[in-house]
Amino acid sequence: MKFDRGLFLALSVFILVKFVCLHLLGCYRRYWRFASTEDLLQIASACAAISLSESIILSVAYVYGQSDVHLLPRSFPISDGLLTFVGVGAARLSVTAFDKSARQRRSVSSPEKVVIYGAGNAGVALLDAIRQNSQPTLEPVAFVDDNPKKFDLKIRGISVLGARKQLPELCDRSMQSEL
Repeated sequence: MKFDRGLFLALSVFILVKFVCLHLLGCYRRYWRFASTEDLLQIASACAAISLSESIILSVAYVYGQSDVHLLPRSFPISDGLLTFVGVGAARLSVTAFDKSARQRRSVSSPEKVVIYGAGNAGVALLDAIRQNSQPTLEPVAFVDDNPKKFDLKIRGISVLGARKQLPELCDRSMQSEL
C-alpha cells in the first residue's frame, strides 16, 4: 500500500483532533486516582466528539476530492473513536486499579471484617469511604438491608445477604467482627 503525504497529513490532523477534543472535554483535568463511571462517561463523550469531528473532516475531504483520503475507509472515524475509548479508558482507569492494589498491599495487618447495615445510598457511601481509606483497617464483607428486593444482589462487588433479623446468623457465617 502506498503511503502518500496527503494520507499522513490527514492522520496528523486526526491525532490533533483527538488531543483537542480530550482537552476541551476535560479529560486532562481529572484526578484519575479516584476515577468512576462518571469519568468513563466523560471519556465516552470525548470519543464521540472525536468520531464526529473526524467524520466531518473526512466528508469534507471526500467532497473536495482529496485522492489520498479515499484510502481511509468511511468507518475509520467510528473505529478510531472506539479504539480511543478503549485505550484512553484503560490507561486512565488502570491508575485507579493500580492505586487500589497498592493500598491493599500497604495494609500491614489483616483488616477487620465488617457488615454494613443498609444497602441504599448511605451504605454505598460508607462502602466507598472505607475503600478509599489509604490504610484500610476495615474490610466490608456483606450488606444487610430490610428491603427484600435487594436480597442476593451484589452492590459494588459486595453481596446483600439478608435482613436485620438474620444479623446474628449472618455475622457468624461471614465471620465479621463489626457492624
